Amino acid sequence: MVAARADSDFVELSGEPDLKIDAMYAFVAQGPEGEGIMAASMFIAGREMMMPLVGADLTRIKSLLPHAREIARVSGKPFRIYRFDNKTDITDQV
Repeated sequence: MVAARADSDFVELSGEPDLKIDAMYAFVAQGPEGEGIMAASMFIAGREMMMPLVGADLTRIKSLLPHAREIARVSGKPFRIYRFDNKTDITDQV
């Protein structure tokens, strides 16, 4: 279950179903200097923040597509959507 408080952007995950991330998707801009994760300026909890255009499911990725298209139009840089599915826990290595 996903629960959100109406007065904030706080989201709590609990109960069924057991959510599992099997892959991550990312919008990657391409230019002469190389590649980079795209990010959009968004207001979260009343503050402007840069949010990387990434997600763990195609529904989320489809919802971010208009942002990526606008960034590409303004910047003149094309983008690709990549799927990353080699999951390795590196918590103890950092």
